Amino acid sequence: MPWKTPWVNALGLAYALVALAAVPGWRSGAAGLAARGGRGLAGAWPAPAWSRLVASWAYLRAVYGDFGVGASIGALLAASAALQVLGLYPALKLRALLRSEVRQDLGARRG
Repeated sequence: MPWKTPWVNALGLAYALVALAAVPGWRSGAAGLAARGGRGLAGAWPAPAWSRLVASWAYLRAVYGDFGVGASIGALLAASAALQVLGLYPALKLRALLRSEVRQDLGARRG
């Protein structure tokens, strides 16, 4: 199981540390640079899972004939759910947090 390997655990821990380091200074200097890097990492996070699901779709469709067509549709539905949960929801949440009204409520300066 790939999620049990040490390098996957280290990658998840590194992502969590970058996210935690980016939070306090998300609008200032070097910490703002770390925050932008964390946002970019968060945007790239669902890509491996989605690409593997699409690869499984192609494999099922090519190898298993009629059953593979139905299973491939199921794989595409799973891929779309993964894209929405892991990618689209955090992106829209971040967009909502960057609105000027929300930033002012959180203590950002005008400008």
